Amino acid sequence: MKRVFCLLISLFLFFCACQGKTESASSLLSAATRVQNALGGKESFYEADEDFIADNFGELAYVQEAKVFLGSGEKMQEFGIFRLTDRQKASELKMILKDYLATEKEALTSLSALYPAEELSARLAAYEGAHVGSEGMLVYYFVLEYAQAKVALEALNGR
Repeated sequence: MKRVFCLLISLFLFFCACQGKTESASSLLSAATRVQNALGGKESFYEADEDFIADNFGELAYVQEAKVFLGSGEKMQEFGIFRLTDRQKASELKMILKDYLATEKEALTSLSALYPAEELSARLAAYEGAHVGSEGMLVYYFVLEYAQAKVALEALNGR
């Protein structure tokens, strides 16, 4: 009888642990969906693949999951959300994100110097006003206009 009871408890704990991981992964996707819905408007987003994340941010061993969304509309907006395994690594990841944004800004500056256009100027302004932050185990960045970044942050926090 004790063996059956121990087996049932073990199975129960195993299933609870599996369900927690699924919940965690889906909560990051639902947070990203909340941000997209809050932004609304003309911009539609598509999810970047793992290669994009690895190429631009490196192999981040302390990141449990990462979601980056790129805009396909006129403004070419972008945002990313990263779930950490260790909260102490938040400042390190924020520096990596700031380096990525600086690299993109530098490339746009060079490109707009060669080919002056309103679209490039608008994209450059968005990268100059990019917002990087953290909330608990999440680290995020937004390449959005200031008002939209505020709305996106509220949506990310579930407000």
